[in-house]
Amino acid sequence: NVAYAIENNAVVAIDVVNMIGERVISQYVGSQASGNYSTRVDVSDLAAGIYMVNVTINGTTNVTRVTVK
Repeated sequence: NVAYAIENNAVVAIDVVNMIGERVISQYVGSQASGNYSTRVDVSDLAAGIYMVNVTINGTTNVTRVTVK
């Protein structure tokens, strides 16, 4: 699950990128009201390795590193 907080109404998108910069998952969440959220991103089809999860909220991107086993 990918957790994030929104202070004001915002448009949210989540991308998972591999270590060579290829987007392997793109999930448009859409418009959400302010609050705390947790969104499921299915990584079961990805090869084991390290990935970057990019959460973009109104054009601002927060990056988190994750390991898929």
